[in-house]
Amino acid sequence: MTSNISNTQLKMLIVEDSLPLAKLYETVIGTVALEIKLAECGKKALELIKTYQPDIILLDLNLPDISGMQILRKIREEKLEISVIVMTANGSVNFAVEAMRLGAYDFLEKPIAPNRLRTTIKNTIEKRKLNNLFNEINTSDESLGDFIGSSPVMQVVYSKIRKIKNSRATVFITGESGTGKEVTAQTIHNLNTDRKGPFVPINCAAIPRELMESEIFGHVKGAFTGANTDRDGAVSLANHGTLFLDEICEMDLELQSKLLRFIQTFKFKKVGGSRLEEADVRIICATNRNPLQEVKEGRFREDLYYRLYVLPIHLPPLRERDRDMIAFAKYFISYYSKLENKILLRLVKVLKSF
Repeated sequence: MTSNISNTQLKMLIVEDSLPLAKLYETVIGTVALEIKLAECGKKALELIKTYQPDIILLDLNLPDISGMQILRKIREEKLEISVIVMTANGSVNFAVEAMRLGAYDFLEKPIAPNRLRTTIKNTIEKRKLNNLFNEINTSDESLGDFIGSSPVMQVVYSKIRKIKNSRATVFITGESGTGKEVTAQTIHNLNTDRKGPFVPINCAAIPRELMESEIFGHVKGAFTGANTDRDGAVSLANHGTLFLDEICEMDLELQSKLLRFIQTFKFKKVGGSRLEEADVRIICATNRNPLQEVKEGRFREDLYYRLYVLPIHLPPLRERDRDMIAFAKYFISYYSKLENKILLRLVKVLKSF
């Protein structure tokens, strides 16, 4: 069931077996702009949840037929977008904790003061409208995976990703720093339905050169000072999955030759080891440099370049994605508003007009 939140009135269901109390709550809440229906038992409440589809439920936990906790569990199991405020004459902390664990928005102990009830309902309404606003600004643009934006240049990128997602061929991602190279690699991995192994990233620029071979291929005990146990490298960890080599052009030439050998055979030896091992991995690499220029200047092996540069993807810089700036602004406003539990409503309304 989807939310009914819009510019129209929100729907509320009061579940209370005492009709006088239910009418009292309806009168108190009636000062707030809500469409309200009543249910005197759990069975009737479940029927109205399906047919009436309320946005908010004021739920008595002590019902004559079905307990309020059972109704809460049903709402949670079906992942219904309903804000539930539970109420009970039993002020036990255990009841409150259990209700909150099952997804209740708030907990009220009877007898309920009118002002407390009215304030809780208003707060719930504000939260519902705020969440809806976040959903609107975050889903207004068609994108892919964790990418933000739907500009024409990014649609080209999305199209390439969809086409190559299940290929076994290596992918070479180029682009300036901050353009989303790891996001691209992760998205390709996530969309690949043929490979069930993990996504293992290695940043070739962040690991000391003398440790890089061990990080990629692993080592055996005693291979070097500090190698106190056998250790699997990234290729072993990524077996049946994806190995992402970020900043591949930072890798030294000697290790490049070993990587080339692995790509050709999918066989390798751990540092200090003599046993030949195998790993079935898909390799995705990335760089913020011009790889062909690195080849010309002798810093990157030409044969490795052509082994890796099978399915190229170039990510455009932000300055070429003018139409995505609003999407980025919306995302960060939503993110930091949720983080700080605040919202710049005026700025959000301006962004919604774009």
